[in-house]
Amino acid sequence: MGLTARRLFDAASNSLRAVNPTGDVAHLLDSIGAPQAQQQQIAGNLNNVFNGGAAVGQYVNGVLPLGVLRSQGEAATSLARLQPGFAALTGQQNLLTALGQQKDARMKIAGQMPQLEQDWLSQFHTNQNQKQQLAMEAQAAGLKVQKQDFDQNLAVSKLRQQQNQFIAKQAAKADSYTKPNNSLSRTKGYVVDGNGNPILVNGKRQILPGFSVNAQGRVIKTPKAAKAGKTSQAAAFPNLTKTQVLTLRARMAKSRNGVPANPKTGDPAYPPISYREAIARSIAQGFSRADATLMANRFYPPGVAGRPSKAVKAQNARSKKGRATMGPPNPNG
Repeated sequence: MGLTARRLFDAASNSLRAVNPTGDVAHLLDSIGAPQAQQQQIAGNLNNVFNGGAAVGQYVNGVLPLGVLRSQGEAATSLARLQPGFAALTGQQNLLTALGQQKDARMKIAGQMPQLEQDWLSQFHTNQNQKQQLAMEAQAAGLKVQKQDFDQNLAVSKLRQQQNQFIAKQAAKADSYTKPNNSLSRTKGYVVDGNGNPILVNGKRQILPGFSVNAQGRVIKTPKAAKAGKTSQAAAFPNLTKTQVLTLRARMAKSRNGVPANPKTGDPAYPPISYREAIARSIAQGFSRADATLMANRFYPPGVAGRPSKAVKAQNARSKKGRATMGPPNPNG
């Protein structure tokens, strides 16, 4: 084989390499979005066909298998034309895969729905319980505030009550100074209040038994009269002891003059009673009528507080004497 033939073979091989449609097919596949692996596979096949064919032509010294090359080119062209269908099939396969995954996700969610509903109901009941708990706590807080208000009002009421009691006590204490005071009265010899002021009756002082008013108007004790009175009392009441005479005398004095209230002991006041009531009370206390009448005559003047006057007493005596003179009535008429 000559140089010219060799050059022809090289030119043919280079021409075969030059018409390699790998670049155009790559742009076509890229425009339709063919996968990179497919692009590389087709490009490799084309390179094998054209570059490999050129190399084989040079290797066999120009004896080119043109029929084979032509069939391989047509196969590559047909393959390139089928790539959009392949891409569509791939898209359909991807869509079916996505739909299957979506179906699986839905089935998974459907399987989780009972648990999700149970969790929601549990959370709902928990929220309701917390709401009720908050309402109960709010109510308890309101009751606590009401109790605090009640305690405060109660404390205020107790304080007011204590104040009123204190004021009443002070008023009673102040009022006690205007009532008869026994100890001061015994010292003065006449009835006085807590301040020592005389308590007047009809504008006059109330002289206590055992005291008298001298010529200068002063109230003094009468020891001699009291001594004489004691002697006469002992002689007048032979059936009574000295203590009984003093007791009867003190009770008769209270019956005649009355008893003022005693704020220290709380004893109430007793008003004076009549002559007959005084005798009846002494009899009820265990004294004889004679002793009670004799002691009452020492405190009740004739004609005072129900005691008969001298005239009435004389009239009664005469009536009694007349009945005695007439004697008992004749039962035979």
